[in-house]
Amino acid sequence: MTKRIGGVAVLAASALLLAGCSTVGDAAGRLNPFKKEEPKEVAGEGRRISIVAFDQRVEAAEGLKGMDFFLPTATALANWPQPGGDPDQKIDHVEAAPAFEIAWRKGFGKGSNRHFHVTAPPILVDGRLYVMDAESEVSAVDASTGQVIWRKAIHSRTKRDKRGFGGGVAFSGGKLYVASGFRFVAQLDPATGEVGWRRETASPIHGAPIVTHGRVFVVSTDNELLTYDAANGTPGWTYQALVEPARILASSSPAAAGDTVVGAFASGEVVALRAANGNDLWNNTLSRASRTSALSEIRDVAGRPVIYEGDVYAASHSGVFAATDLRTGTARWSLPVASISSPWAAGDVVYVVSQAGEVICASRSSGQVYWIKDLNEGQAAKKSTFFGLGKKEDKGGRTLWFGPVLASDKLVLASSDGRAVALNPKTGELWEVEHGARGGDELNIVRKGKDYGWPTITYGIEYAGGPVGAGITRKDGMEQPLYYWDPVIAPGALAFYEADAAPGWKGSLFVTGLGPKYLARLTLDGDKVVGEERLLSEVGERLRDVVVGPDGALYISTDNEKGRVLRVAPKR
Repeated sequence: MTKRIGGVAVLAASALLLAGCSTVGDAAGRLNPFKKEEPKEVAGEGRRISIVAFDQRVEAAEGLKGMDFFLPTATALANWPQPGGDPDQKIDHVEAAPAFEIAWRKGFGKGSNRHFHVTAPPILVDGRLYVMDAESEVSAVDASTGQVIWRKAIHSRTKRDKRGFGGGVAFSGGKLYVASGFRFVAQLDPATGEVGWRRETASPIHGAPIVTHGRVFVVSTDNELLTYDAANGTPGWTYQALVEPARILASSSPAAAGDTVVGAFASGEVVALRAANGNDLWNNTLSRASRTSALSEIRDVAGRPVIYEGDVYAASHSGVFAATDLRTGTARWSLPVASISSPWAAGDVVYVVSQAGEVICASRSSGQVYWIKDLNEGQAAKKSTFFGLGKKEDKGGRTLWFGPVLASDKLVLASSDGRAVALNPKTGELWEVEHGARGGDELNIVRKGKDYGWPTITYGIEYAGGPVGAGITRKDGMEQPLYYWDPVIAPGALAFYEADAAPGWKGSLFVTGLGPKYLARLTLDGDKVVGEERLLSEVGERLRDVVVGPDGALYISTDNEKGRVLRVAPKR
């Protein structure tokens, strides 16, 4: 399921990807200067062959292919007060955007250009969104309507800081906290935007702050973790990581659990510290040199580390995605994945998206991979920007993806070219239902390079009664639908059922019907439909949308003129 998103959106900074061309053959032979051998294959004009001889590759484990795993039930959250949610609440599966539709679209200030960049993630508290634009102006926005409630420019331009970008916002204890690329940290009144206190910093801050245990924690571009008293802004302890001049434009926010704070730095260091005094508990470096990419020397951990069930998950630009024991710092496992986004842990698995656009689902316990979905598969070279930001230049590049977030049984990611995509979190597949003409409504899995035939092949006919095209249903090189309806169902929406409340429904796919006015429950065997049960035909209303609630029941909207939502659960 894919949606186009636009306006001034949250834009994470990105890194330039390098690609190489080479002959394909024995790697050792190519390195031996005394061995003379003609290359077996050469990249011709307009064709690229990847070099992987010196780098490990991430592949799905044969033993896990098709295996099921546990995901927690979606939980409703009233607030999202800090980057990653709430430090005091475990967040792994949120009930949000079940219909995956755009509710509203509004601008909130200056967007990204070659000098200024939007990098701050929004937060949500008591029905208000708090956002920061590309020039560090902070706005409060009504979450229901998109109406701007207030906007404050709290930076002071100086000769040193004529331009600045980045930073972010966090909410705690009834106050709003701001970190800025204009070299300051501040506390604001969330009702009005008035400044409570403000402290200058020696270097810019490109990441959002977090607030816990009465302290504000931020990471500067000098690789220094700074702390401030949340009440009055008094500076507290600091931690200086290795100074790393080579870095990308984004910067990480710290993560916290109990009395431990985890910071991530451009040096590739992931460090656990005591929140009270900054004592160093452990320090690991996520660094991996690659002979095929000079940019692997940029070790930046730009995505926020994630703490989940006693482990820390973090990924570096240089190609290390690792799980570390929070208490001891012991490495559990690592994968050769380059990423500038935060991972997402839930249940038995952890998800991460690579710079190349590969979404990877790995076992939390072993690091073995369940599945990999390349969101850029088949993408042609296009105009891109330097490090994903600023004015477009005529350079080959790939779309960059950020996230993911597990919401209402969908794994949601956003792209640098303004799209949002929702994947099946169990398989990584993109399922969709589509309307035919008279007959021929289809269920398909969208896959790279496949031709789904319309209008050459179809099981439907024209509304006037004649054939569509040649009236054929099969042709070599064209895909058959996974399932089709004739007569039509006029599908409205679909939802996978993975809750425990109805064991007999687990693994089923529900599809709403606008035409015959019923709910179809499809029984699946892998990606094959092996049975259909028709429900709720007695309601007599067009069924428009279906979602799985946190209680394991189905919630279905109808087109009743007064508005109607049905709750459907098996009889106990």
